Amino acid sequence: MKQILSTVRAFGRFECLATVNGVRVHVARAAGWQETHNMTPGAVVHAFALSTVVACHDGYIALLDWHLFGPHTITGTPER
Repeated sequence: MKQILSTVRAFGRFECLATVNGVRVHVARAAGWQETHNMTPGAVVHAFALSTVVACHDGYIALLDWHLFGPHTITGTPER
């Protein structure tokens, strides 16, 4: 969990890739906490609006700012 959050902090401005339920997403901002669980890492455990909580090996990661882009998607998103 700490390594995931460190990666998001380091590359969040440029977005980093994550796999959620087998789908690649681009993550700009996330929060997380350690907690023992039996969930499969990468599985969505809660979703509300665009915020999504995903299980990781040693806790949970809340994806707070993320985007789903297909391989041929053209976007007009302004630079952050």
